[in-house]
Amino acid sequence: MPEILIKVGVAVGTSNFNRTQVIIFCKIQVIIPIRKFCLPSVNRSSQFPPHLPLVRVIAVVGCDGSGKSTLTTDLLTHFRSKGSTKLLYLGQSSGNIADRIRSLPLIGPPFGRYLVSKAERTHNKKTTSSDTATALVIYLLSLWRAYKFWRMLTLSCRGGVVITDRYPQAQAPGFYFDGPGLRAVNAQNWLVRKLAAHEVRLYQWMESHVPALVIRLNIDADTAHARKPDHKLAMLRDKVSVIPTLHFNGARILDLDSRDPYEQVLDAALKATSAIPLPAPLAGVVAVVGCDGTGKSTLTADLLTNLRANGSVERCYLGLVSGEMGDKIKRLPVIGIRLERYLAAKAERAQDMKLKLPGTGTALVMHLLSLWRVTQLRRVIRLSRRGVRVIADRYPQAEIPGFHYDGPGLTADQSHNWLVRKLVAREQTLYQWMAEQKPMLVIRLNIDAETAHKRKPDHSLAELQDKISVMPRLHFSGARIVDLDTSRPYPEVLSAALQEINTAL
Repeated sequence: MPEILIKVGVAVGTSNFNRTQVIIFCKIQVIIPIRKFCLPSVNRSSQFPPHLPLVRVIAVVGCDGSGKSTLTTDLLTHFRSKGSTKLLYLGQSSGNIADRIRSLPLIGPPFGRYLVSKAERTHNKKTTSSDTATALVIYLLSLWRAYKFWRMLTLSCRGGVVITDRYPQAQAPGFYFDGPGLRAVNAQNWLVRKLAAHEVRLYQWMESHVPALVIRLNIDADTAHARKPDHKLAMLRDKVSVIPTLHFNGARILDLDSRDPYEQVLDAALKATSAIPLPAPLAGVVAVVGCDGTGKSTLTADLLTNLRANGSVERCYLGLVSGEMGDKIKRLPVIGIRLERYLAAKAERAQDMKLKLPGTGTALVMHLLSLWRVTQLRRVIRLSRRGVRVIADRYPQAEIPGFHYDGPGLTADQSHNWLVRKLVAREQTLYQWMAEQKPMLVIRLNIDAETAHKRKPDHSLAELQDKISVMPRLHFSGARIVDLDTSRPYPEVLSAALQEINTAL
């Protein structure tokens, strides 16, 4: 995320400053992550032309207390089981920004309070004039919203489903309604007028990108106030009266009464979103998964040999230290054998989810192993985009934790160690992303625990039984799954796998 320095004189696009103004404006410097194209003056070269249909963007709007956060969370869970999905908050975010600023040493707390007080000024009295400092804060918050909107466009263009909490519009002024904040004030200052005009063009640019569906949650002010007693009733009444009048540039709008039972609201929302095109799987990627002893390594090697006769094919191992990765580490000069033993011990420690929370050293090794898995999956994605067919031995998932099942090894951690907590959160994000990259086909090899133990006597029977019970519960983001019984003669299993792959291709 690049950071550029925005000076007020540059931001408004004018150079008619006298010496005193230049000194004042040069002192007001704000570092904010923003892209140049967020400014309307650069729209002529925007990467996202106006009126671009956002076929995978679902916006949830409504008054406070209507249940936007709950609905967006449940929609996210639903779509994540089918492929790449992101949830973005497109509101003002002054509170979140202020929280980050307050964490800064020394100047953080007073500056955070200053930012919130300035942002609140435009909410309380829409018709009052705005001083320059308040106008600058409002304008910078709009730039921040534009950056988040650009991020949403980028995610949508990558093919994933994007669910937004709120959606910007230029029809009704005021941050209350996710519209331009400066347009709601009587600007006497020429600089404020410049910023207001610039902000309007910014919101018009955002509004020109129409989402595939707007789910509008309607509610009365009294019910909303009962759910959100910390919000002013007058403000809720204002929102309840204006939000139903917004048309979002002609977008398809589904109006729901959020006073209805929540199950009914969610069901109606899911039915309306059923027409949203789902993310495409990774072309040519076939994942072979199953418990130890099912013959994954043998099958993937034979599939590679057979499929190479019809074009370019690669085999990728997406497991961890045990197996092929451990063999590669052992071949390293001098430290290879000892390093492999150390990593294997740490990985084995991570396998048992019943042990106490890991220490910093173990957590770091587990996180590095997950990063290695991310690297291998990125290689799979690159090969897929080049048109190379890929046979993956194992495949990461985020449904059930545990390296045993190719899921996250670090689970929700209550440790007082800040580094371990950071690693836990980061690993959850990594596995969520990996799970969203669903393969074209998953071949799941099934076996009974006794047969698996005969083939892998070095594995404990309890461990094998655990894996066998978990594997049928994984859905791999809605990818097509074919179950094969590996207790049958191996030639039959290989023939069935080749037939399924040829059908999928």
